[in-house]
Amino acid sequence: DFTRPSVALQPLSSMAHLKACHHITAENAIPPKQKDSLKKLFEPHVESFNFFLEEGIPQAVSGLRKVLLKINDNSVYMWLDNVQVGVPRRDSNAELLPSECRELGLTYRASVHADIYRKFGRDGEPERLKQKLIGHIPIMVKSSHCHLRNMKPSELVEAHEEVQEMGGYFICNGNERLIRMLIAQRRNYPLAVKRNAFMKRG
Repeated sequence: DFTRPSVALQPLSSMAHLKACHHITAENAIPPKQKDSLKKLFEPHVESFNFFLEEGIPQAVSGLRKVLLKINDNSVYMWLDNVQVGVPRRDSNAELLPSECRELGLTYRASVHADIYRKFGRDGEPERLKQKLIGHIPIMVKSSHCHLRNMKPSELVEAHEEVQEMGGYFICNGNERLIRMLIAQRRNYPLAVKRNAFMKRG
């Protein structure tokens, strides 16, 4: 007979329930800081992206060749300099958080601005035109350009994130994407992949 329980269950009084849950508060439920052991697991991803933003992009831009334009038998050289990556923002210039990108299906990205220079002829004086928006770049969560970078666990909860959020991934169209640093086939495990795209490439 499933309608009559074999053991009588006594309801918990409301006062006893409140007394049992009284010690659970926001102060003791959320740790004061994140675990250092977890940070070390994700440091290679985050720090490599920080190097890319702070040192990699300037080195790549400095290695670009000047573009030569021929206008009415005149030579005009143009190039980029002082590339700056911003922080994720909405169209209204307000902060854009990763949780909002997940919910709205957006990409957690930041704008990229650069100074455009030109000079006429080889011996002309370089002339700075203006700083121009040249595109957008996805920002890794918890990187140096992420709004969650220096947040405490309590602040992460207010931003609708995990208490132990460590980042190391991107958010593209609302989906979390991870770049694998090493892709290797499993040892002694045969693998065959058949795709029409491979056949078309020969």
